[in-house]
Amino acid sequence: MLSLSFSDLSRFYRSCLRKGLWNNLSALDKAFYIACMRLSKIKKIINKEIIYALTTIMKKLNSFKEKIKKGKEVAEVLLKSKTVIMIPKIKDWLKDPNYIFWLGLTYSKI
Repeated sequence: MLSLSFSDLSRFYRSCLRKGLWNNLSALDKAFYIACMRLSKIKKIINKEIIYALTTIMKKLNSFKEKIKKGKEVAEVLLKSKTVIMIPKIKDWLKDPNYIFWLGLTYSKI
């Protein structure tokens, strides 16, 4: 039987906080996840629908992580290219995490 315990949920929560991914979620998703985490302190979560909702939230965060990783790869390529010489302001842009996320969104579809 599939179940989620408090340790599972809190480990993922702390990991997302450290990596800065938690802020990408909507307020409703955050509230639901925290409520489920508090519920799991009392008893393991075994309801299939709740587990499905929690795994959907976890997949959203993992997709954010993949986009940021792709954005960092593109940023490294841009820094090594001659684009930096032509557009000197791009160095400032590449320090912005929102721009890196946008690069990941843009180039992950290709």
